[in-house]
Amino acid sequence: MKKILKFLLMIIFLIVAVIAYLAIAHPTVMTKTALKPVVEYQCKAELQTTKIWKTASIFMTEDDRNQTLSQVCGCVSEHASDDVSIKELFNALIDEKAKDQLVSKAIVNSIRGCVVQALDKN
Repeated sequence: MKKILKFLLMIIFLIVAVIAYLAIAHPTVMTKTALKPVVEYQCKAELQTTKIWKTASIFMTEDDRNQTLSQVCGCVSEHASDDVSIKELFNALIDEKAKDQLVSKAIVNSIRGCVVQALDKN
């Protein structure tokens, strides 16, 4: 029983060590991995409620709307973490208000370029 407990503690320590290493050595990888799905979901939800989106998508087919929305918010989620520090990320993991502010900041910082890029493709 003691051997199993020692083994499990060692595994947990190794996992924590790897996560800490990634957070310090490669913060952008960890930041992008943590933020990407949250940013993409919130981007889609917020973009669909704006007057600009409603106006711009009036003459689009449902497929075109979904494709453009996916392109824009996919781009936003890729670039959203470009100027997010590891400190901001850890604050967002602990505090819901900090998470909302971080996601909003990330979306605002990258959406304009992504909309232009998506519309140029269509």
